[in-house]
Amino acid sequence: MNKHRIIYLLLLPVFVANCSMQPVENTEQKDANNDVPLSVGAKVLFNKKISALSNQQKNDLFKKTSFILTKNKDAFYMDEAEDFPFNAQVFPVDLNNDGREDIFLLWGNTFTSGNAGSSVSLYIQNEKGSFTESLVAEGQLPLIIKDAKKSYPDLILIAPGVSFPLWGWRNDDYTFIAQISAKKLKTYNTEQVELVSQRYQKSLQLKK
Repeated sequence: MNKHRIIYLLLLPVFVANCSMQPVENTEQKDANNDVPLSVGAKVLFNKKISALSNQQKNDLFKKTSFILTKNKDAFYMDEAEDFPFNAQVFPVDLNNDGREDIFLLWGNTFTSGNAGSSVSLYIQNEKGSFTESLVAEGQLPLIIKDAKKSYPDLILIAPGVSFPLWGWRNDDYTFIAQISAKKLKTYNTEQVELVSQRYQKSLQLKK
């Protein structure tokens, strides 16, 4: 047996071992980076909205809502109220500009929300990426009061009546503060949640 063949046979096991190890490392990295599948409920809920959330976060948030998907998978209902389906809309925002996405939900009907015809929920994301429902009330999407001095802006809910609920960030949660008149409402510098969400979603598109 010549010298070159001996060297080849000695090095062959090392070469094979290296080749067999490499795909395992790549597979583990790939699996670690892959997101979990998006649940059907979360997919219907977010409905093509541009969001920075992972599939896991969307799935977790959908579970927190307690919404149940209808058989046609085009609406939701609450437990034991399948005859009263409703639509739900997601409005991604970053309320305090901390780089973590927060979610407004507009959902419901007269069965779930009385004369208001809908309810609004706000889910705040913490530093670990999980969500807490910090506000839920009957009514339409709130107006956001512009105030650079506050970590989270005050919110004015739009609901039936001659006055409007004012909610403020207190002790790491949104709390009802007072009812304000329509005249008082005009004195605040406010923004609509819809417009704030549109601007936020456009900013995500620009980052891609």
